[in-house]
Amino acid sequence: GWVAFVRHAKNPELPVVLLEDLAALIGLAFALLGVGLSALTGDPVWDGIGTCAIGALLITVALVLVVETKSLLLGESAAPSQVAAIAAALRGGGIERVIHLRTMHLGPEELLVGAKIALAPGAHLRQVAAAIDAAEARVRAAVPTARVIYLEPDLDRTPYASGVTGPAVVPLSGAVRDYAWGSTTAVQRMLGRPVDGTRIAELWFGAHPDDPSYCPDHGTTLEAMVAADPVGMLGPATVQALGPRLPFLVKILAADAPLSIQVHPTREQAERGWAAEDAAGIALTAPQRNYRDRNHKPELLVALTEFDALCGFRPVALARQLLAALALPELDGLAGLLEGPAPLRMAFTYLLTAEDPGAVVDAVLAAAPRLGGEWAPAAAAVSHIGAHFPGDVGVVLSLLLNAVRLRPGEAIYLPAGNVHAYLRGTGVEIMANSDNVLRCALTAKHVDVAELLRITDFTELAEPRWAPGPRGFVVPVPDFRLRALDLDAGPDAERGDAGPDPELGDAGPHLVLCTAGTAEVARGSTSVTLAPGHAAFVPAGDAPFTVRGTGTGYLAATGLPPGH
Repeated sequence: GWVAFVRHAKNPELPVVLLEDLAALIGLAFALLGVGLSALTGDPVWDGIGTCAIGALLITVALVLVVETKSLLLGESAAPSQVAAIAAALRGGGIERVIHLRTMHLGPEELLVGAKIALAPGAHLRQVAAAIDAAEARVRAAVPTARVIYLEPDLDRTPYASGVTGPAVVPLSGAVRDYAWGSTTAVQRMLGRPVDGTRIAELWFGAHPDDPSYCPDHGTTLEAMVAADPVGMLGPATVQALGPRLPFLVKILAADAPLSIQVHPTREQAERGWAAEDAAGIALTAPQRNYRDRNHKPELLVALTEFDALCGFRPVALARQLLAALALPELDGLAGLLEGPAPLRMAFTYLLTAEDPGAVVDAVLAAAPRLGGEWAPAAAAVSHIGAHFPGDVGVVLSLLLNAVRLRPGEAIYLPAGNVHAYLRGTGVEIMANSDNVLRCALTAKHVDVAELLRITDFTELAEPRWAPGPRGFVVPVPDFRLRALDLDAGPDAERGDAGPDPELGDAGPHLVLCTAGTAEVARGSTSVTLAPGHAAFVPAGDAPFTVRGTGTGYLAATGLPPGH
């Protein structure tokens, strides 16, 4: 669209011409309207209003052009896909690794590339010159706009193995989030902190801009380290496929009270929604804003303790049986909708648009303790929700959803469109880096029913649990995967000492989280020992790393296929 063209065009003349011509046409319409209304009403104030509107329009266009062309005037870097292609082209032919890489546009079709490259010790001058010439040719073939290339040869002086373009292992400090639903004991005991009534809901490990992990050995955040060298920290394949940001965020999540019932969009829905809200002038921090970024937000949670959750719509036949077991006249309207067309959509809409759900909520809360047998999980969810959110329509909405009690080690996957809520328990969560949450119930925050109906997936979910495979918990998005580590079973390695593992080997970024016992993450001559509730980031590179110790942990990586 026009907005994307203006924001991403490399030639400043094109958006300037487009916006100037567009402003001229709109300005003529304003002038015609002002003059026409003045002639019709005999009131010259309309002519003045038209003139003011034209002035405001020109100022707006000027500001947009200043913002969007500033980076071009100062020298914009290459696109992430181009950076990744350049880094890949530089490697090989006598060049062991790329130490530093910087790019800058000199013009719309002219890119400057500057890199420090590590060559093998003992290389003769003729060999160095030949390696540089060959590298320049490969770069120009991969990215034709790279016309000015400066390569500085150097020796690899890093204390760890070659094939790693950043630090070997980076210890991380988790960022504490103290939401009101958090636990007063779980994370505190894991970290060895006093149990003093303080709530800790989440520990974040990653490069999320809202609360990136601090890297004490480097005096900065992981977000800053990745931004300074995305190819070195994430690897060219990850940058090319997923962009120059760490694509996943790992959390320890501990809930004493229910979180909101919510839905996340697909990436395409987020793109459209973000653009529409941006065009409407809704501030990113506005409470009515649905889309905080352009990304999707799939999630996977693995239980560390027994964990209660709502996950996806229960099959319609089972929902009917549950309502029949409750035998409440207040539920007759809902039950009738489940007998008709598009039953889940109609029932969901009915509840979210109910003007006064108090009577049916109270009736369900009173009847829930009578349920037993196969309906015991649903009854427990209703009672727990009602204790924290009396009168909330989420009490009744939970009847349409699968009530799940996970045992330690079991997982649920929450794709785009899945209606879900965490109710209580402690687990490890991994998700795509996004803040896009549309809430349905159990919240005092904004609820946009129309947008919820647009993005919700009304497909029945017969089995909400997500089983692991040989590569761990692999989900159908490339942003992440998660693998449980049983360190008591012996040394574990994401890539064997002989090189990339044919099944699990990839040169992308990894994050190791210790949840019990101790974990030692070793790569080359560098090792980091982790206590429970602590993590380490392992940058991209072919050099192997191992995880040894006792207890349990989790290994996070991208979900890109092996060899990508």
